[in-house]
Amino acid sequence: MTHRPVLLACLGARDAAGAVADARALPAAVQLLEVRLDRFGPAASSLDLARLVADLGRPAVFTLRPRSEGGESDATPTQRATRHRAADAAGFAWLDVEQDIAASIPRGRARRIVSWHGADESECTGTNASSIVARLAALDADVVKIAAPAPDADAALAFVEAAQAAGHAARVPVVAIAMGPYGRWLRPLAGRFEMPFVYAAVHGSKKTAAGQLTVAEFLDVHRAAHVSPTTRIHAVIGADVSQSLSPTVHNAVFRAFDEDAVYVDLSTPTFAQAWAVLTRLPMDGVSVTAPFKCDALQAAASASQNASAIGAANTLRQHGGTWHASNTDAPGFGAALDVALRHPERALALTLGKSFDALDALDANAPTAHGQPGSALVYGAGGVARAIAWELRRRGTRVHLTGRSFERVAATVIGLGAGIEGISPERAFSVAWPLVVNAVGDADETIPFDQNEVVRKGLAMEVAIRPLETPFLREARRWGRTPVPGLMMFAEQAALQAALFTQHDVAAVRPHVVAALRANGKR
Repeated sequence: MTHRPVLLACLGARDAAGAVADARALPAAVQLLEVRLDRFGPAASSLDLARLVADLGRPAVFTLRPRSEGGESDATPTQRATRHRAADAAGFAWLDVEQDIAASIPRGRARRIVSWHGADESECTGTNASSIVARLAALDADVVKIAAPAPDADAALAFVEAAQAAGHAARVPVVAIAMGPYGRWLRPLAGRFEMPFVYAAVHGSKKTAAGQLTVAEFLDVHRAAHVSPTTRIHAVIGADVSQSLSPTVHNAVFRAFDEDAVYVDLSTPTFAQAWAVLTRLPMDGVSVTAPFKCDALQAAASASQNASAIGAANTLRQHGGTWHASNTDAPGFGAALDVALRHPERALALTLGKSFDALDALDANAPTAHGQPGSALVYGAGGVARAIAWELRRRGTRVHLTGRSFERVAATVIGLGAGIEGISPERAFSVAWPLVVNAVGDADETIPFDQNEVVRKGLAMEVAIRPLETPFLREARRWGRTPVPGLMMFAEQAALQAALFTQHDVAAVRPHVVAALRANGKR
């Protein structure tokens, strides 16, 4: 039978009443609770533990973590051991004991998690994980738990893999947690590594560890309760993708088609570290975002025609051990432009958060809309700017690129070839453009247009997806332009990606992408 982890909700409340209230609001899928008594302060020493166990209504783990292990308890080791024995007598199902007191707590009715929490990124290594698991397993552990902050995604994977291997050797289940933003992607994959528990926060405001998922993210976004060692893994990679909508969209598609697949967000400082993960952990598909799109193309063994011509890839798929690159940014942008030309009122309504109907009209395979812009200004020089400039040129638009770094602009223009011209910001912002595109991907970036009549018409398109009306679009609307939010391009490029990942027709996939975005927008 396939093993799947128990979902354990960490009650981050500061008192017993708050912990009980949080416990009662949790869904039935939560099978185990963790009560962090170290967060209760001085009141923890006089708390009626038996009453607390009864009020929680579900099996619970008793934790009294000292400051030396990242907790908040100032109790001495002797005091902590005494309190753990009292928790055992009170009916807690599990005790989480640190290595310094494990030997002084005789086995009672409760089962034992023997844990270690590192404080430094240098401790998040495979070698360290192996030795610590072996040491803790010898302390009469039913489960060993180790955690340390990860310096990058590759180190996080090495830490978890080594802990799993050491647990198998010692014949003890292991929970290994690479904490922080670079280990977050591994948390939904607890079932992939056959961990007995997965720790999740009751609410985003009550997280008890860096990088921790919430119960809702675990169940609703990632569907991680279904992850097993045979589940296919997909990811979005980038410098910081913790707020990406891609997991919401792609996991919704997997759910709709009953695919045994999961999609996670993998943030990492460099592409080299991301690539190290992709070459070690079997993955089926990857979405690539800033600033790795050009690197992804170069690393792939093969590429689609448009990705090669653009010089950037936002999609990687693995076939027979090699990676194939493609680009759905270009057709995704084209579909968004066509909807804006056909239905400018829908684009405006989406920008203002009044209606998501603009997403229903997206279709990269539809005939090109009439009235394509004769010229356009694209602000930016990264991978997405390349795709947009290429798509506009393909449609017959004269494209000009500008940006903060004219050296990068010049390199992009040279890479794309004829039909695309670089222009200085000073000149760019005094010319009338039927279309202006903010392609830097930064929602706070506002293109510094001169406020004159020459710019008060045409379209303004955004790449950033949050908020719907970015400062750039707000200014553009004030100028009199039709704003086109980045969510439109994102939705279509994601539908095209999901079709590649699932091998379903994009027409069948697209409604599920749109439905997921509608639901997310209403939260």
